[in-house]
Amino acid sequence: MQPASDQCIIYFVGTNLGHAVTNQIHDIIAQDLSLNWRLQAIDNPSLHEFLGCMRGHQFGGAVITIPHKIAIMSHLDQVDDIGSLLGACNNVYRSSRGLLVGTNTDWIGVRDSLVQLVKQHSQSRVAETVSDGATTPGENMPAFVVGAGGAARAAVYTLHSELGASMIYIINRDDHEVESLVNDITNGYKRSSLVPPTIVHLRNLDEASRVEGTFYGVGTVPDFEPKTPQELAARDVLEKLLSKSQGVFLDMCYRPRGTRNIQLARQKGWTTGDGGQVVGWQLKAQWTLWAGRKTSEAIDLDRMIRTVHEIVETLP
Repeated sequence: MQPASDQCIIYFVGTNLGHAVTNQIHDIIAQDLSLNWRLQAIDNPSLHEFLGCMRGHQFGGAVITIPHKIAIMSHLDQVDDIGSLLGACNNVYRSSRGLLVGTNTDWIGVRDSLVQLVKQHSQSRVAETVSDGATTPGENMPAFVVGAGGAARAAVYTLHSELGASMIYIINRDDHEVESLVNDITNGYKRSSLVPPTIVHLRNLDEASRVEGTFYGVGTVPDFEPKTPQELAARDVLEKLLSKSQGVFLDMCYRPRGTRNIQLARQKGWTTGDGGQVVGWQLKAQWTLWAGRKTSEAIDLDRMIRTVHEIVETLP
């Protein structure tokens, strides 16, 4: 954590960053907090440039995105329990001892977004989808995740450990990516002495047809038109799951705000949320790590979430 009075740089590290909300929202927060901090994007498929910057005296913290959430971990002094459990880091901060620590705040954005979506879900539908013995909607019911990358790991953790999903179905075009996700999650939970979730890869319509119903769904992939046989099969599996029940679907992709998957979920009667909410809900957690709780408490979270959506509307 850096002293809030210092001149600091928050690095935004990944690829295809030009249209990301992050480019604007953190500068707005710094200005609101009267901090001499600024964001600097490093749009590069290699981590080499950032690895030098993160050891600099102006380093205030970093937002790590695709494709570096997993690769960054081996370059840090320490990865905290949640980052280790998930096998992916989207946030780097300097500890009080001066160590560069990796963590994951994606799960906070996913959890709080889903909690808000449940509140929007009609009471009649909630009553229909609560299982026997459940204390919250979706508890003891299966959930699904679209994708198998770093963000999917955060979604799986949230659905299982925070929201009580009994089983997690994965919709993804690549078998090897799913195998990697299962291995990382299983090993991470075991390192933390926790019981890992049951994860099942749905590869085709026949497998999807045997699923009775789900309540929570989380999308973790960019918005694109499926073209390959594997992509088309994944889209068909998603449509089948959405047709079997009506719950809440959160797409972590925020550009466009109404993604293809969100539109499909709405057509099937699901309550939907977008990635702008995920970004907004984790802002305070990020700034607590970078500048301290006393500083981050001044962030008007509701206003920041509205600002995130306003920024999204202006993106080309």
